[in-house]
Amino acid sequence: MKPTGRLIFFALSRIRYLPAHDGTPPQILIPEQIQVHLLELLTIDPAQPRWTTD
Repeated sequence: MKPTGRLIFFALSRIRYLPAHDGTPPQILIPEQIQVHLLELLTIDPAQPRWTTD
């Protein structure tokens, strides 16, 4: 399968973000290995979300 932009965006669209709540840190939930690989290629650490609510 050829990695098209459409397939990449589809794979990344399944990643879920849980904002911080009641003292727990924010989390990124990654259900499939392909998302892990794409985040590695983009040099994004899922353990360090960059979003803020400020």
